[in-house]
Amino acid sequence: MEAQSSHQAPLSPKGSLGLFRGYINILRELFTILSEWCSPTTMWMGLVLPGIFINLLSLAFPLILLQVYDRVIPQQSIYTLTFLIVGGIIVTGIAMVLSILRSVSINWTSARFEYFTHLRVFQRLLACKLDDFQKEGSGYYLKRIDDILNIKDYYLNQVLTNFLDLPFVILFIALMAYISTYIALIPVLMIFFLFFSSTRSLNELGKHVEIKHTEDGRRWSFLANIFSGSKTLKFMVSEPLMLRRYERLLNKSLEENKSIHHILSSVQGTSNLAQYSTLGLVILIGGAMLINGNLSMGALAASVLLAGRAIQPVRRMIALWQQYQSIPVAKKSLKTLESFPMETKGKLSDAAITKGDIVFDHVSFHYEKEKPLLEDINLHVSPGEIIGITGTNYSGKTTLLEFILGFHTPTKGEIRIDGKNIENYDKMILREKIAYLPARGQIFRGTLLENITMFRPERAKQALELSDHFGLSELIWPLPNGFDTTVGGGCSEILSRGVVQVVSTIRALISKPKILLSDEANALLDLKTDQLFLKILQSLKKDCTMIIISHRPSTLALADRLYELDSGRLILKTHSNGRSL
Repeated sequence: MEAQSSHQAPLSPKGSLGLFRGYINILRELFTILSEWCSPTTMWMGLVLPGIFINLLSLAFPLILLQVYDRVIPQQSIYTLTFLIVGGIIVTGIAMVLSILRSVSINWTSARFEYFTHLRVFQRLLACKLDDFQKEGSGYYLKRIDDILNIKDYYLNQVLTNFLDLPFVILFIALMAYISTYIALIPVLMIFFLFFSSTRSLNELGKHVEIKHTEDGRRWSFLANIFSGSKTLKFMVSEPLMLRRYERLLNKSLEENKSIHHILSSVQGTSNLAQYSTLGLVILIGGAMLINGNLSMGALAASVLLAGRAIQPVRRMIALWQQYQSIPVAKKSLKTLESFPMETKGKLSDAAITKGDIVFDHVSFHYEKEKPLLEDINLHVSPGEIIGITGTNYSGKTTLLEFILGFHTPTKGEIRIDGKNIENYDKMILREKIAYLPARGQIFRGTLLENITMFRPERAKQALELSDHFGLSELIWPLPNGFDTTVGGGCSEILSRGVVQVVSTIRALISKPKILLSDEANALLDLKTDQLFLKILQSLKKDCTMIIISHRPSTLALADRLYELDSGRLILKTHSNGRSL
């Protein structure tokens, strides 16, 4: 499924005033992040003060050059020269220590931001409503989670240091003005030239960045689907078709990338021109003043260094605005993930299933703008009772089971478990006592035992006991490492589909469920593992309420009642005494 995204207005500045407002917004967003993830002590002692002193100490070499050329060399004072050089080395060492301190503080703040933001987003996705989550493909979420790293790098690694350097442009120009007003005008004029010329080029950048972001999201989703279904792709001999489709997606992304790089190259060229022109004009005008006796050699050397220091922060600010074009899109993506509707806790926050009594009371359901999938469903399953349900594909059988798991909310009617409306349960507590067995069991990356216990070491003993009791151990011990065999990802192929299904079944039984929902769970099993699966179901009779969806007579024979789901309605086919209607 390809990720879809509504098109926004271009994120580009509307003239120079818009560019200035953009910088104000960037600064405001930076302080918002710092106030949340950085303590006041770290902010001032680890970020602000080191930044101030680093810039102040950078004045040492221009001032040393000024003194060396104008005073030390004319007076041929070796002692003073040695003193200045040693002082410069000490200043450089202090600046290096302060830079390390600032880097450590930035890295610490960045790590906290990335760590807690990733956890918050992942927790939100795990707790969100299934209907909302399934609207997009896996590539959509991978791309947007990756945006967290882009936001972190931009604000905490680039904006923070550059904004601390920017105020010192005024100090550098002021020192140049103290040396010579005419020379000080050169970086001022070049800064204005760089600012206004870049504004025109950046007007188009935001539009292309957002289109590329959308196309990249679609490409990521496409790749995620292809990688997850690579075997089916080979069975269907669809590689050439998928290659052409990916080529079209890639071309769209590269077309926008070409436009972006064209704009960035233009801005970079203008920035380089401004820097070299500044240095060239300072040398030209300063040299002329030196020849005429209006400027000393030391003043000219210091002015060249100060001019370079003055223009660099402005160049970096222009580069920051270039990179900022993708940040609002990334922030919007992150905000979308963080605002995903979560499953309601319910009024009965501590209530758990104790009996397994299930009631569907005039339940109807339909997706948006679609005809009813379920219509006026009335069903009562007593504790310990087993019912079987058959029906055609897409008739709503799986949806019916998902209601019991709390994945959907009925359009009409209500569902009660143990006499309580399911909407009043905490969904996590509700599902602890419900075992859901899908048609295809899921294996996660880890050992086989970890898959059965769902990575809870305290359940290992119980998992091994259940495996022995139901005969899974006989299928596992032939493996080289037994239950310690690594499975999941590319390693899952060492297990047959039947073994995977039995593993997922025993995993569901560890929590001692009161309700078991089987959704064609044995449809793809071979004879041996199917017999093992039926053995597990038979052992749970009377201890567990079961709803079994199947077309196998051997499985449906376990049911006390048999229903058929047809055209959204649940029709009783046989009574508990086996008499057909």
